[in-house]
Amino acid sequence: MKKFTNALSNDVEIKGKKVIKKYKKDEFKEIYGNAEIILLEKMGYKYKGDQDKVEIEYFQHKPFIDEKITDQDILNVVKAIKKINSLSKTKLRISPFKEVYLGLLTKLDGKVIGEEEMKIATRALKILESGKQVVLHNDLVSGNLLKVNDNEIKLIDFEYSGLGNQLFDIASFITERDLNEEQEKLFISKFTSVNKKNLMIVSAFLQIFWARWALFKYTKTKKVIYKEIAKWKQLKYYELVEIIDFKKINNNNDEEENKKENSKKIPV
Repeated sequence: MKKFTNALSNDVEIKGKKVIKKYKKDEFKEIYGNAEIILLEKMGYKYKGDQDKVEIEYFQHKPFIDEKITDQDILNVVKAIKKINSLSKTKLRISPFKEVYLGLLTKLDGKVIGEEEMKIATRALKILESGKQVVLHNDLVSGNLLKVNDNEIKLIDFEYSGLGNQLFDIASFITERDLNEEQEKLFISKFTSVNKKNLMIVSAFLQIFWARWALFKYTKTKKVIYKEIAKWKQLKYYELVEIIDFKKINNNNDEEENKKENSKKIPV
């Protein structure tokens, strides 16, 4: 039996053709719940276990290396995302983005959320709550993408999965790696009706969301890697903030409020 070194949030070991995972609990996971068993069933993966410990079939694979990503890798990721997004929504709950962000992550250091961040978060959360709700993976880091062959990528680690707007998974894949312009265009082009302004806002939100998550994990574990993740995510957040038009965000919010008010009026 050997320790799986890429695992950060749980105790994971490989034994023969099985992956044995023991879940570590924290406030973050308690809010999200653990959808892994539900998703393993829906994805057709072989497993046995419960919310404390699970044995899952081991897939022979190559690591997904961001620095060596190819166009075929991107197309395979698109297929994997579309597959999970198309699953039945039964037994799954709405992803608690607002509850986690406003109720837990932003209260860690006792500081008031900056005006810029609150504008982005408010708009992003409205976007994520709107539109068609599908099954999301919600954590598309490289360690959760397994290259089982040249034409297939399997997703793993479904603890944070839930229902929500597909933009979350699209933005998640983009923000977890440094794609070049052509790679990003190819990836986005494979999804229909992607609003690029909304995608940028959600992407900025994800950067600060996961930066705060990493700080949360650092306060709990004191592992330096979480501090490094937080620093990287914050830098990526500020890069996006530089190109976001905050006037348009405000105008969009005002337009939505006006629509709500008008919808409440009784026609004469």
